[in-house]
Amino acid sequence: IVVGSTHEVYRLNLEQGRFLSPLESDATGINCARISNTHGLLACGTENGTVECFDMRARERLGGGLHVCRGGGEGSGEGVTSLRFEPNGMQLACGDHEGVVRLYDLRSSRPLFEKDH
Repeated sequence: IVVGSTHEVYRLNLEQGRFLSPLESDATGINCARISNTHGLLACGTENGTVECFDMRARERLGGGLHVCRGGGEGSGEGVTSLRFEPNGMQLACGDHEGVVRLYDLRSSRPLFEKDH
């Protein structure tokens, strides 16, 4: 998985040495991505301040995205800058460009915990 200042999530097959068809995001740019080892869900942190999730088995986006923080302009690198799944796969920590970390349960759009450092 490779992401950058574009709306696409690039997938590489290293065994075949080629790119696979990319996943399409609604964001202007993607800052970070993380795959859960538990269920294989791909979460992408965007410049728009949202987290978009993809089912890698079906290769499709799930839901409308989770609004986490204020986003920035295209190519700014602002918005969601870091993601990490908890080992159980049901919680996701999101860090933003202002230094705020929020912990979400995947079943809810409200943060369980918020820490500004």
